[in-house]
Amino acid sequence: MTTDTPLASEPVASATASGASPVRSPRRWPELLLAAAVIAIGAITIIDGMGQPVSRSASGLGAGQFPIIVGTVTAALGAVLLVQVLRGRLGHPDAAEGDLDVATLHWWQLALSAGAMVGFALTVDVLGYPIAAALTFFAVAVATGARRWLVTSAIAVVLSLGIFYLFTLALRIQLPAGVLTGIL
Repeated sequence: MTTDTPLASEPVASATASGASPVRSPRRWPELLLAAAVIAIGAITIIDGMGQPVSRSASGLGAGQFPIIVGTVTAALGAVLLVQVLRGRLGHPDAAEGDLDVATLHWWQLALSAGAMVGFALTVDVLGYPIAAALTFFAVAVATGARRWLVTSAIAVVLSLGIFYLFTLALRIQLPAGVLTGIL
C-alpha cells in the first residue's frame, strides 16, 4: 500500500466552500481499529510471556522471554501505525489491488476455512496433531482454490507430519499424537 496519493481523511473542498463543516472520510476508522488491535495483540503477548515460568538455566532466558520481545515489537509497531493514522497518513490500494473483485464474497470459502479452524481446535486432542492438521491444511487449500485434490492431500500429510516431527524430535515439544499414539 502506498501513501503518496492524497489523503482520504482530508476535508472535502465542496463542504468547506459552502460554509458547512468539513466532512471526513469514514475510511479512517478501520485503520484506527487495526492499529488498536495490533497494540492489543502485543499487550496480550507481553502479559502471556510474563506469566511463563522463570528459567532455571544458566543463561536466564526462559519460555517467557521470546513472547515478551515479540509482544513489545508488535505493540511498538501498532503504536507507530496509530500515530501514522492519527497524523492522516492512511494507506491506499496499490494499482494491482484495484483489479480484484472485492464486491463479491465467496461465503463457501469463508465457511470452509472457518470450519476447518474450528474443527482443528475441537479435534486436535482426540485425533492428534498430524491428522487434524492434515485435514485443516487440505480444507484451507481447497477453499483457496486448490483443484488437484490428490496432490493437495499428499502435501497436507507431508506438511503435518513434518511439523509434528520438527516439534517432537528437534524442538522436544510434544504435540498430541491422538489416535496415532504408539505409531508415531
